[in-house]
Amino acid sequence: MTFSHRDTGTPERLWRDALADHGPAPLAFEQSFLADADHLLVVAAHPDDETLGASGALALASAAGVSTTVLVATSGEASHPASPTYAAEELGHLREDETATAVSALAPDAELLFTRYRDGRLTEVIASLADDIERMLRPGAKTVLLSPWACDQHPDHAAAARATAIVAARRGLTVLAYPIWLWHWARPDDGSVPWDDLVALELPAEIAAAKRTALRAHRSQVQPLSDEPGDEVLLDEPMLSHFEREAEYFVTVRVPSRATDASGGAGASSGSRASGPGTATGAGAAAASSPVSARASGAGPRRGAATTPTDADTDTDTDSEPVPQLDVVGSALVAARAAATADHFDGLHQAASDPWGFESRWYEERKRGILLSTLPERRFRRTLEVGCSTGVLSRELAERTSEAFLGLDISSVALERARDRTADLDHARFARAFVPEEWPEERFDLVVVSEVGYYLDDHELERLVDRTIASTRASVSRPDDRGGLVVCCHWRHPVEGRLFSGDRVHDAFRVRRELEVLAHHLEEDFVLDVFEHPRPGSAGPTGHARSVAAREGIV
Repeated sequence: MTFSHRDTGTPERLWRDALADHGPAPLAFEQSFLADADHLLVVAAHPDDETLGASGALALASAAGVSTTVLVATSGEASHPASPTYAAEELGHLREDETATAVSALAPDAELLFTRYRDGRLTEVIASLADDIERMLRPGAKTVLLSPWACDQHPDHAAAARATAIVAARRGLTVLAYPIWLWHWARPDDGSVPWDDLVALELPAEIAAAKRTALRAHRSQVQPLSDEPGDEVLLDEPMLSHFEREAEYFVTVRVPSRATDASGGAGASSGSRASGPGTATGAGAAAASSPVSARASGAGPRRGAATTPTDADTDTDTDSEPVPQLDVVGSALVAARAAATADHFDGLHQAASDPWGFESRWYEERKRGILLSTLPERRFRRTLEVGCSTGVLSRELAERTSEAFLGLDISSVALERARDRTADLDHARFARAFVPEEWPEERFDLVVVSEVGYYLDDHELERLVDRTIASTRASVSRPDDRGGLVVCCHWRHPVEGRLFSGDRVHDAFRVRRELEVLAHHLEEDFVLDVFEHPRPGSAGPTGHARSVAAREGIV
Protein backbone atom coordinates (compact mmCIF):
# COMPACT_ATOMS: atom_id res chain seq x y z
CA MET A 1 0.00 0.00 0.00
CA THR A 2 0.94 3.67 -0.25
CA PHE A 3 0.49 6.31 2.45
CA SER A 4 1.89 9.67 3.42
CA HIS A 5 2.00 11.58 6.68
CA ARG A 6 0.28 14.33 4.70
CA ASP A 7 -2.79 12.15 4.16
CA THR A 8 -5.87 12.60 6.29
CA GLY A 9 -5.47 9.78 8.76
CA THR A 10 -8.01 7.71 10.64
CA PRO A 11 -9.79 9.81 13.29
CA GLU A 12 -8.92 8.95 16.88
CA ARG A 13 -12.62 8.63 17.75
CA LEU A 14 -12.83 5.57 15.48
CA TRP A 15 -9.89 3.98 17.23
CA ARG A 16 -11.29 4.88 20.65
CA ASP A 17 -14.56 3.11 19.85
CA ALA A 18 -12.81 0.12 18.27
CA LEU A 19 -10.39 -0.31 21.17
CA ALA A 20 -13.35 -0.26 23.55
CA ASP A 21 -15.21 -2.84 21.46
CA HIS A 22 -12.27 -5.19 20.99
CA GLY A 23 -10.96 -4.78 24.50
CA PRO A 24 -7.28 -5.71 23.98
CA ALA A 25 -5.96 -7.89 26.78
CA PRO A 26 -4.67 -5.80 29.69
CA LEU A 27 -0.91 -5.93 30.09
CA ALA A 28 -0.73 -5.80 33.87
CA PHE A 29 2.48 -4.07 34.86
CA GLU A 30 3.32 -6.18 37.89
CA GLN A 31 2.09 -9.56 36.67
CA SER A 32 2.99 -9.80 33.00
CA PHE A 33 4.83 -6.75 31.68
CA LEU A 34 7.98 -6.72 33.77
CA ALA A 35 7.45 -9.72 36.01
CA ASP A 36 10.87 -10.55 37.47
CA ALA A 37 12.54 -8.30 34.86
CA ASP A 38 15.25 -5.90 35.90
CA HIS A 39 16.05 -4.22 32.58
CA LEU A 40 13.83 -2.60 29.94
CA LEU A 41 15.45 -1.89 26.57
CA VAL A 42 13.45 0.30 24.19
CA VAL A 43 14.57 0.24 20.55
CA ALA A 44 13.51 3.11 18.28
CA ALA A 45 14.13 3.65 14.60
CA HIS A 46 14.04 7.46 14.87
CA PRO A 47 14.03 10.11 17.59
CA ASP A 48 10.43 10.47 18.88
CA ASP A 49 9.43 6.86 18.09
CA GLU A 50 10.25 5.89 21.67
CA THR A 51 8.18 8.78 23.05
CA LEU A 52 5.21 8.16 20.79
CA GLY A 53 5.04 4.41 21.23
CA ALA A 54 6.61 3.40 24.52
CA SER A 55 7.37 6.32 26.83
CA GLY A 56 4.57 5.38 29.23
CA ALA A 57 6.08 1.93 29.64
CA LEU A 58 9.50 3.52 30.05
CA ALA A 59 8.20 5.81 32.80
CA LEU A 60 6.46 2.95 34.61
CA ALA A 61 9.63 0.88 34.56
CA SER A 62 11.77 3.75 35.78
CA ALA A 63 9.37 4.54 38.61
CA ALA A 64 9.48 0.88 39.67
CA GLY A 65 13.27 0.94 39.89
CA VAL A 66 13.81 -1.12 36.75
CA SER A 67 16.98 -0.26 34.83
CA THR A 68 16.06 1.41 31.52
CA THR A 69 17.87 1.87 28.21
CA VAL A 70 16.73 3.63 25.05
CA LEU A 71 18.58 2.88 21.82
CA VAL A 72 17.72 5.11 18.84
CA ALA A 73 19.00 3.75 15.54
CA THR A 74 19.09 7.00 13.53
CA SER A 75 19.18 10.70 14.29
CA GLY A 76 16.11 11.37 12.14
CA GLU A 77 18.10 13.84 10.08
CA ALA A 78 15.99 13.30 6.95
CA SER A 79 12.62 14.27 8.42
CA HIS A 80 12.63 17.56 6.46
CA PRO A 81 14.66 16.83 3.30
CA ALA A 82 13.57 20.09 1.64
CA SER A 83 14.09 22.33 4.66
CA PRO A 84 15.59 25.73 3.73
CA THR A 85 16.55 26.45 7.35
CA TYR A 86 18.22 23.27 8.61
CA ALA A 87 20.88 21.10 7.05
CA ALA A 88 20.40 17.40 7.67
CA GLU A 89 23.23 17.23 10.21
CA GLU A 90 21.88 20.19 12.15
CA LEU A 91 18.42 18.68 12.19
CA GLY A 92 19.82 15.39 13.44
CA HIS A 93 21.52 17.12 16.37
CA LEU A 94 18.31 19.00 17.15
CA ARG A 95 16.25 15.83 17.17
CA GLU A 96 18.73 14.07 19.44
CA ASP A 97 18.49 16.98 21.88
CA GLU A 98 14.69 16.79 21.80
CA THR A 99 14.79 13.07 22.53
CA ALA A 100 17.16 13.59 25.45
CA THR A 101 14.74 16.13 26.91
CA ALA A 102 11.72 13.86 26.46
CA VAL A 103 13.37 10.72 27.83
CA SER A 104 14.92 12.46 30.84
CA ALA A 105 11.51 13.87 31.80
CA LEU A 106 9.98 10.39 31.92
CA ALA A 107 12.92 8.22 33.00
CA PRO A 108 15.66 10.44 34.48
CA ASP A 109 18.09 7.57 34.99
CA ALA A 110 17.62 6.00 31.56
CA GLU A 111 20.68 5.37 29.44
CA LEU A 112 20.10 7.00 26.05
CA LEU A 113 22.14 5.97 23.03
CA PHE A 114 22.15 6.84 19.34
CA THR A 115 23.75 4.46 16.84
CA ARG A 116 23.43 7.13 14.11
CA TYR A 117 22.81 4.93 11.12
CA ARG A 118 21.49 6.78 8.08
CA ASP A 119 17.87 7.81 8.34
CA GLY A 120 15.89 5.82 5.79
CA ARG A 121 18.59 3.15 5.32
CA LEU A 122 18.16 0.76 8.25
CA THR A 123 17.36 -2.14 5.94
CA GLU A 124 21.04 -2.06 4.94
CA VAL A 125 22.34 -2.51 8.50
CA ILE A 126 19.98 -4.96 10.19
CA ALA A 127 22.77 -7.30 11.29
CA SER A 128 24.90 -4.46 12.64
CA LEU A 129 21.93 -2.96 14.46
CA ALA A 130 21.18 -6.34 16.02
CA ASP A 131 24.74 -6.47 17.32
CA ASP A 132 24.35 -2.95 18.74
CA ILE A 133 21.16 -3.97 20.53
CA GLU A 134 22.79 -7.10 21.90
CA ARG A 135 25.68 -5.07 23.31
CA MET A 136 23.18 -3.08 25.38
CA LEU A 137 22.01 -6.15 27.29
CA ARG A 138 23.14 -6.28 30.91
CA PRO A 139 25.10 -9.39 31.95
CA GLY A 140 22.90 -11.57 34.12
CA ALA A 141 19.90 -9.27 33.82
CA LYS A 142 16.48 -10.34 32.58
CA THR A 143 15.68 -7.88 29.81
CA VAL A 144 12.35 -7.07 28.17
CA LEU A 145 12.61 -5.58 24.67
CA LEU A 146 10.26 -3.00 23.16
CA SER A 147 10.61 -2.38 19.43
CA PRO A 148 8.78 -0.76 16.52
CA TRP A 149 6.13 -2.94 14.89
CA ALA A 150 7.36 -4.80 11.80
CA CYS A 151 4.12 -4.19 9.87
CA ASP A 152 3.99 -0.43 10.46
CA GLN A 153 4.43 0.19 6.70
CA HIS A 154 7.75 1.95 7.24
CA PRO A 155 10.98 0.23 6.11
CA ASP A 156 13.05 1.62 8.99
CA HIS A 157 10.49 0.42 11.52
CA ALA A 158 10.46 -3.03 9.92
CA ALA A 159 14.27 -3.16 9.98
CA ALA A 160 14.47 -2.15 13.65
CA ALA A 161 11.84 -4.77 14.46
CA ARG A 162 13.78 -7.45 12.60
CA ALA A 163 17.04 -6.53 14.36
CA THR A 164 15.30 -6.71 17.73
CA ALA A 165 13.75 -10.08 16.89
CA ILE A 166 17.18 -11.45 15.97
CA VAL A 167 18.51 -10.52 19.41
CA ALA A 168 15.42 -11.90 21.12
CA ALA A 169 15.85 -15.21 19.30
CA ARG A 170 19.53 -15.41 20.21
CA ARG A 171 18.91 -14.68 23.89
CA GLY A 172 15.39 -16.05 24.45
CA LEU A 173 13.94 -12.65 25.37
CA THR A 174 10.42 -11.24 25.39
CA VAL A 175 9.54 -8.63 22.74
CA LEU A 176 6.57 -6.30 22.55
CA ALA A 177 6.16 -4.07 19.48
CA TYR A 178 4.61 -0.62 19.43
CA PRO A 179 2.70 0.52 16.32
CA ILE A 180 3.00 4.15 15.24
CA TRP A 181 1.88 4.64 11.65
CA LEU A 182 -0.75 1.90 11.93
CA TRP A 183 -3.03 4.37 13.72
CA HIS A 184 -2.67 6.75 10.78
CA TRP A 185 -3.08 4.57 7.67
CA ALA A 186 -5.19 1.66 8.91
CA ARG A 187 -8.86 1.55 9.78
CA PRO A 188 -10.17 -0.58 12.62
CA ASP A 189 -12.07 -2.96 10.34
CA ASP A 190 -9.70 -3.35 7.37
CA GLY A 191 -7.95 -6.56 8.45
CA SER A 192 -4.53 -4.96 8.98
CA VAL A 193 -4.98 -4.47 12.71
CA PRO A 194 -3.53 -7.34 14.78
CA TRP A 195 -6.43 -7.40 17.22
CA ASP A 196 -5.70 -10.92 18.46
CA ASP A 197 -2.14 -9.99 19.40
CA LEU A 198 -2.80 -6.50 20.78
CA VAL A 199 -2.34 -5.83 24.50
CA ALA A 200 -3.02 -2.66 26.48
CA LEU A 201 -0.76 -1.14 29.13
CA GLU A 202 -2.88 1.19 31.26
CA LEU A 203 -1.09 4.37 32.29
CA PRO A 204 -1.69 6.14 35.60
CA ALA A 205 -3.04 9.65 35.12
CA GLU A 206 0.21 11.32 36.13
CA ILE A 207 2.27 9.26 33.69
CA ALA A 208 -0.19 9.81 30.84
CA ALA A 209 0.06 13.55 31.51
CA ALA A 210 3.86 13.40 31.62
CA LYS A 211 3.87 11.57 28.29
CA ARG A 212 1.73 14.27 26.69
CA THR A 213 4.23 16.85 27.89
CA ALA A 214 7.16 14.79 26.60
CA LEU A 215 5.57 14.57 23.16
CA ARG A 216 5.70 18.36 22.94
CA ALA A 217 9.45 18.27 23.56
CA HIS A 218 9.86 17.04 19.97
CA ARG A 219 9.30 20.55 18.68
CA SER A 220 10.87 19.93 15.27
CA GLN A 221 8.15 17.36 14.60
CA VAL A 222 5.07 18.82 16.29
CA GLN A 223 5.65 22.42 15.18
CA PRO A 224 6.78 23.92 11.86
CA LEU A 225 10.50 24.60 11.65
CA SER A 226 9.62 27.92 10.04
CA ASP A 227 6.98 29.46 7.80
CA GLU A 228 8.96 28.46 4.71
CA PRO A 229 7.93 25.62 2.35
CA GLY A 230 9.72 22.44 3.37
CA ASP A 231 9.54 23.27 7.07
CA GLU A 232 5.95 22.13 7.63
CA VAL A 233 4.76 20.33 10.75
CA LEU A 234 5.05 16.56 10.51
CA LEU A 235 3.07 15.26 13.48
CA ASP A 236 -0.15 17.24 13.50
CA GLU A 237 -2.76 17.25 16.25
CA PRO A 238 -4.86 14.41 14.76
CA MET A 239 -1.75 12.21 14.59
CA LEU A 240 -0.64 13.15 18.12
CA SER A 241 -4.08 12.32 19.49
CA HIS A 242 -3.35 8.62 18.92
CA PHE A 243 -0.57 8.85 21.50
CA GLU A 244 -2.34 10.97 24.13
CA ARG A 245 -4.41 8.03 25.32
CA GLU A 246 -4.66 6.66 28.83
CA ALA A 247 -3.01 3.45 27.64
CA GLU A 248 -0.23 2.27 25.34
CA TYR A 249 -0.85 -0.59 22.95
CA PHE A 250 1.67 -3.25 22.02
CA VAL A 251 1.68 -6.21 19.66
CA THR A 252 2.94 -9.44 21.18
CA VAL A 253 5.81 -10.75 19.06
CA ARG A 254 6.23 -14.49 18.59
CA VAL A 255 9.98 -14.91 18.50
CA PRO A 256 11.26 -18.21 17.07
CA SER A 257 13.29 -20.36 19.41
CA ARG A 258 17.05 -20.21 18.99
CA ALA A 259 17.99 -22.38 16.04
CA THR A 260 21.09 -24.53 15.97
CA ASP A 261 23.20 -25.82 13.17
CA ALA A 262 24.23 -29.42 12.70
CA SER A 263 27.13 -29.10 15.10
CA GLY A 264 24.93 -27.67 17.85
CA GLY A 265 26.15 -24.11 17.48
CA ALA A 266 23.99 -21.07 16.97
CA GLY A 267 22.51 -20.87 13.53
CA ALA A 268 23.02 -17.12 13.38
CA SER A 269 25.57 -16.15 15.95
CA SER A 270 26.42 -12.55 16.64
CA GLY A 271 28.76 -11.17 14.06
CA SER A 272 28.91 -14.36 12.02
CA ARG A 273 29.10 -13.92 8.28
CA ALA A 274 28.35 -16.38 5.54
CA SER A 275 31.22 -15.31 3.38
CA GLY A 276 31.27 -18.55 1.47
CA PRO A 277 30.36 -18.69 -2.20
CA GLY A 278 26.83 -18.57 -3.41
CA THR A 279 25.38 -17.13 -0.23
CA ALA A 280 23.93 -13.72 0.47
CA THR A 281 25.21 -12.30 3.71
CA GLY A 282 22.00 -10.54 4.65
CA ALA A 283 20.95 -6.94 4.76
CA GLY A 284 23.68 -5.70 7.06
CA ALA A 285 26.05 -4.14 4.57
CA ALA A 286 27.65 -1.60 6.88
CA ALA A 287 30.24 -2.49 9.47
CA ALA A 288 28.97 -2.71 13.03
CA SER A 289 30.03 -0.06 15.47
CA SER A 290 29.37 0.46 19.15
CA PRO A 291 26.36 2.63 19.93
CA VAL A 292 27.30 6.21 20.69
CA SER A 293 26.07 7.69 23.95
CA ALA A 294 24.66 11.09 23.06
CA ARG A 295 22.41 13.20 25.20
CA ALA A 296 22.12 16.91 24.59
CA SER A 297 25.66 17.24 23.35
CA GLY A 298 25.09 15.28 20.13
CA ALA A 299 28.67 14.06 20.40
CA GLY A 300 30.13 11.26 18.33
CA PRO A 301 30.67 10.49 14.67
CA ARG A 302 27.71 10.95 12.36
CA ARG A 303 26.77 8.67 9.47
CA GLY A 304 25.59 11.26 6.97
CA ALA A 305 22.23 12.36 5.63
CA ALA A 306 19.72 9.90 4.26
CA THR A 307 17.83 9.76 1.03
CA THR A 308 14.17 8.89 0.86
CA PRO A 309 12.25 7.18 2.29
CA THR A 310 12.59 9.15 5.52
CA ASP A 311 10.97 8.63 8.89
CA ALA A 312 8.36 11.33 8.40
CA ASP A 313 7.98 11.48 4.63
CA THR A 314 6.50 8.01 4.53
CA ASP A 315 5.23 7.81 0.97
CA THR A 316 5.79 4.10 0.35
CA ASP A 317 5.12 2.08 -2.75
CA THR A 318 6.28 -1.34 -3.87
CA ASP A 319 6.83 -0.02 -7.41
CA SER A 320 6.93 -3.60 -8.64
CA GLU A 321 6.52 -4.74 -12.20
CA PRO A 322 3.31 -6.66 -12.99
CA VAL A 323 3.51 -10.34 -12.12
CA PRO A 324 0.96 -12.59 -13.82
CA GLN A 325 -1.09 -15.08 -11.83
CA LEU A 326 0.41 -14.33 -8.43
CA ASP A 327 -1.55 -15.08 -5.29
CA VAL A 328 -0.75 -12.23 -2.90
CA VAL A 329 -1.41 -12.49 0.83
CA GLY A 330 -0.46 -10.23 3.72
CA SER A 331 -0.42 -7.11 1.54
CA ALA A 332 0.18 -4.79 4.50
CA LEU A 333 3.52 -6.46 5.12
CA VAL A 334 4.41 -6.81 1.45
CA ALA A 335 4.28 -3.08 0.75
CA ALA A 336 6.95 -2.08 3.25
CA ARG A 337 9.19 -5.11 3.36
CA ALA A 338 9.11 -5.97 -0.33
CA ALA A 339 10.24 -2.47 -1.27
CA ALA A 340 13.03 -2.50 1.30
CA THR A 341 14.20 -5.98 0.35
CA ALA A 342 14.10 -5.14 -3.35
CA ASP A 343 16.18 -2.01 -2.77
CA HIS A 344 18.78 -4.02 -0.88
CA PHE A 345 19.19 -6.75 -3.50
CA ASP A 346 18.96 -4.32 -6.41
CA GLY A 347 21.86 -2.48 -4.79
CA LEU A 348 23.91 -5.66 -4.55
CA HIS A 349 23.34 -6.46 -8.22
CA GLN A 350 24.03 -2.90 -9.32
CA ALA A 351 27.33 -2.93 -7.44
CA ALA A 352 28.48 -6.22 -8.99
CA SER A 353 27.38 -8.17 -12.05
CA ASP A 354 27.84 -11.49 -10.23
CA PRO A 355 27.66 -10.79 -6.46
CA TRP A 356 27.95 -14.43 -5.36
CA GLY A 357 30.23 -15.79 -8.04
CA PHE A 358 27.65 -17.99 -9.77
CA GLU A 359 29.59 -17.66 -13.02
CA SER A 360 33.15 -17.61 -11.69
CA ARG A 361 33.43 -19.94 -8.69
CA TRP A 362 34.04 -23.66 -9.06
CA TYR A 363 32.09 -24.13 -5.82
CA GLU A 364 28.95 -22.77 -7.48
CA GLU A 365 29.49 -24.63 -10.76
CA ARG A 366 30.05 -27.92 -8.93
CA LYS A 367 27.06 -27.43 -6.62
CA ARG A 368 24.89 -26.66 -9.63
CA GLY A 369 26.09 -29.81 -11.36
CA ILE A 370 25.30 -31.94 -8.31
CA LEU A 371 21.80 -30.47 -8.08
CA LEU A 372 21.07 -31.09 -11.74
CA SER A 373 22.43 -34.63 -11.68
CA THR A 374 20.33 -35.45 -8.61
CA LEU A 375 17.06 -34.73 -10.42
CA PRO A 376 15.36 -38.11 -10.95
CA GLU A 377 13.81 -37.11 -14.29
CA ARG A 378 15.53 -35.97 -17.46
CA ARG A 379 12.70 -33.62 -18.45
CA PHE A 380 9.91 -31.71 -16.69
CA ARG A 381 6.79 -30.08 -18.10
CA ARG A 382 6.54 -27.12 -15.75
CA THR A 383 9.32 -25.82 -13.48
CA LEU A 384 9.40 -23.10 -10.81
CA GLU A 385 12.67 -21.71 -9.45
CA VAL A 386 12.32 -19.68 -6.26
CA GLY A 387 15.13 -17.13 -5.93
CA CYS A 388 16.45 -17.38 -9.47
CA SER A 389 18.85 -14.42 -9.18
CA THR A 390 20.63 -13.75 -12.48
CA GLY A 391 19.43 -16.98 -14.07
CA VAL A 392 22.58 -19.11 -14.15
CA LEU A 393 20.79 -22.19 -12.79
CA SER A 394 17.59 -21.04 -14.51
CA ARG A 395 19.14 -21.51 -17.92
CA GLU A 396 19.94 -25.16 -17.26
CA LEU A 397 16.60 -25.88 -15.60
CA ALA A 398 14.72 -24.25 -18.47
CA GLU A 399 16.62 -26.38 -20.98
CA ARG A 400 15.24 -29.44 -19.18
CA THR A 401 11.69 -28.03 -19.13
CA SER A 402 9.37 -28.58 -22.07
CA GLU A 403 6.29 -26.43 -21.46
CA ALA A 404 6.85 -23.55 -19.04
CA PHE A 405 9.65 -22.33 -16.78
CA LEU A 406 9.05 -19.56 -14.21
CA GLY A 407 11.80 -17.91 -12.17
CA LEU A 408 11.00 -15.67 -9.20
CA ASP A 409 13.23 -13.10 -7.55
CA ILE A 410 12.79 -9.85 -5.60
CA SER A 411 15.47 -7.96 -7.58
CA SER A 412 14.44 -6.36 -10.86
CA VAL A 413 18.11 -5.92 -11.74
CA ALA A 414 18.79 -9.64 -11.35
CA LEU A 415 15.65 -10.54 -13.30
CA GLU A 416 16.72 -8.47 -16.30
CA ARG A 417 20.00 -10.40 -16.42
CA ALA A 418 18.09 -13.67 -16.13
CA ARG A 419 15.85 -12.67 -19.04
CA ASP A 420 18.88 -11.78 -21.15
CA ARG A 421 20.47 -15.12 -20.33
CA THR A 422 17.41 -17.07 -21.51
CA ALA A 423 16.24 -14.78 -24.32
CA ASP A 424 16.30 -17.63 -26.84
CA LEU A 425 14.02 -19.83 -24.71
CA ASP A 426 10.45 -18.80 -25.47
CA HIS A 427 8.95 -20.83 -22.63
CA ALA A 428 11.11 -19.17 -19.93
CA ARG A 429 9.39 -16.46 -17.89
CA PHE A 430 10.58 -14.40 -14.94
CA ALA A 431 8.64 -12.38 -12.39
CA ARG A 432 9.44 -10.15 -9.47
CA ALA A 433 7.87 -11.58 -6.31
CA PHE A 434 8.24 -11.22 -2.56
CA VAL A 435 8.24 -14.85 -1.46
CA PRO A 436 6.33 -16.40 0.27
CA GLU A 437 3.69 -13.67 0.37
CA GLU A 438 3.59 -13.50 -3.43
CA TRP A 439 3.30 -16.88 -5.12
CA PRO A 440 2.14 -18.23 -8.49
CA GLU A 441 -1.20 -20.02 -8.62
CA GLU A 442 0.01 -22.57 -11.18
CA ARG A 443 0.91 -26.20 -10.51
CA PHE A 444 4.47 -27.39 -11.21
CA ASP A 445 6.21 -30.71 -11.79
CA LEU A 446 9.38 -29.32 -10.22
CA VAL A 447 9.95 -26.56 -7.66
CA VAL A 448 13.54 -25.60 -6.85
CA VAL A 449 14.21 -23.62 -3.66
CA SER A 450 17.89 -22.71 -3.58
CA GLU A 451 19.68 -20.33 -1.15
CA VAL A 452 16.43 -18.62 -0.15
CA GLY A 453 15.06 -20.14 3.05
CA TYR A 454 17.45 -18.58 5.56
CA TYR A 455 16.29 -15.09 4.58
CA LEU A 456 12.90 -15.87 6.16
CA ASP A 457 11.71 -16.03 9.74
CA ASP A 458 10.02 -19.14 11.13
CA HIS A 459 6.53 -18.06 10.12
CA GLU A 460 7.61 -17.19 6.59
CA LEU A 461 9.55 -20.43 6.26
CA GLU A 462 6.49 -22.43 7.25
CA ARG A 463 4.45 -20.57 4.65
CA LEU A 464 7.12 -21.23 2.02
CA VAL A 465 6.89 -24.97 2.74
CA ASP A 466 3.09 -24.84 2.59
CA ARG A 467 3.09 -23.06 -0.75
CA THR A 468 5.72 -25.34 -2.24
CA ILE A 469 3.73 -28.42 -1.24
CA ALA A 470 0.52 -26.93 -2.64
CA SER A 471 2.21 -26.12 -5.95
CA THR A 472 3.40 -29.70 -6.41
CA ARG A 473 0.43 -31.59 -5.01
CA ALA A 474 -0.95 -34.44 -7.11
CA SER A 475 -3.92 -33.81 -9.36
CA VAL A 476 -7.14 -35.29 -7.97
CA SER A 477 -8.35 -36.03 -11.50
CA ARG A 478 -5.30 -38.20 -12.27
CA PRO A 479 -5.11 -41.27 -9.99
CA ASP A 480 -1.61 -42.09 -11.22
CA ASP A 481 -0.28 -38.59 -10.49
CA ARG A 482 2.17 -38.60 -7.57
CA GLY A 483 2.64 -34.87 -7.69
CA GLY A 484 5.70 -32.82 -8.46
CA LEU A 485 9.21 -32.83 -7.03
CA VAL A 486 10.66 -30.34 -4.55
CA VAL A 487 14.40 -29.63 -4.56
CA CYS A 488 16.06 -27.67 -1.75
CA CYS A 489 19.71 -26.62 -1.71
CA HIS A 490 21.21 -24.33 0.95
CA TRP A 491 24.46 -23.11 2.47
CA ARG A 492 25.05 -24.72 5.89
CA HIS A 493 27.26 -22.13 7.56
CA PRO A 494 25.79 -19.28 9.65
CA VAL A 495 24.42 -16.36 7.68
CA GLU A 496 24.93 -12.89 9.13
CA GLY A 497 21.79 -11.39 10.59
CA ARG A 498 19.69 -14.53 10.04
CA LEU A 499 17.99 -16.69 12.63
CA PHE A 500 19.15 -19.99 11.17
CA SER A 501 21.27 -21.65 8.50
CA GLY A 502 20.37 -24.04 5.70
CA ASP A 503 19.99 -27.07 7.97
CA ARG A 504 17.00 -25.49 9.70
CA VAL A 505 15.44 -24.74 6.31
CA HIS A 506 15.71 -28.36 5.22
CA ASP A 507 14.38 -29.58 8.56
CA ALA A 508 11.22 -27.56 7.93
CA PHE A 509 10.65 -29.49 4.69
CA ARG A 510 11.80 -32.85 6.03
CA VAL A 511 9.31 -33.00 8.92
CA ARG A 512 6.28 -32.58 6.68
CA ARG A 513 4.20 -35.72 6.15
CA GLU A 514 3.27 -34.52 2.67
CA LEU A 515 6.87 -35.06 1.54
CA GLU A 516 9.37 -37.88 1.63
CA VAL A 517 13.06 -37.80 0.80
CA LEU A 518 14.06 -39.21 -2.56
CA ALA A 519 17.70 -38.09 -2.46
CA HIS A 520 19.90 -36.47 0.18
CA HIS A 521 23.37 -34.98 -0.33
CA LEU A 522 25.27 -33.52 2.63
CA GLU A 523 28.62 -31.74 2.68
CA GLU A 524 30.28 -29.41 5.13
CA ASP A 525 29.25 -26.41 3.03
CA PHE A 526 25.80 -27.22 1.67
CA VAL A 527 22.87 -29.60 1.94
CA LEU A 528 20.74 -30.82 -0.97
CA ASP A 529 17.43 -32.68 -0.69
CA VAL A 530 15.01 -33.94 -3.33
CA PHE A 531 11.49 -34.59 -2.05
CA GLU A 532 8.47 -36.21 -3.61
CA HIS A 533 4.90 -36.67 -2.44
CA PRO A 534 3.96 -40.04 -0.89
CA ARG A 535 2.26 -42.41 -3.27
CA PRO A 536 -1.54 -42.00 -3.58
CA GLY A 537 -3.52 -43.68 -0.81
CA SER A 538 -0.74 -43.68 1.76
CA ALA A 539 -1.27 -41.87 5.07
CA GLY A 540 2.14 -40.25 4.95
CA PRO A 541 5.77 -40.92 4.07
CA THR A 542 6.33 -44.59 3.31
CA GLY A 543 10.11 -44.61 3.34
CA HIS A 544 9.99 -45.98 -0.19
CA ALA A 545 10.36 -43.03 -2.53
CA ARG A 546 10.66 -44.08 -6.14
CA SER A 547 14.30 -44.40 -7.11
CA VAL A 548 15.55 -43.44 -10.55
CA ALA A 549 15.92 -47.11 -11.41
CA ALA A 550 12.31 -47.73 -10.39
CA ARG A 551 11.14 -44.80 -12.45
CA GLU A 552 12.84 -46.27 -15.51
CA GLY A 553 11.56 -49.79 -14.88
CA ILE A 554 14.96 -51.27 -14.15
CA VAL A 555 13.79 -52.61 -10.79
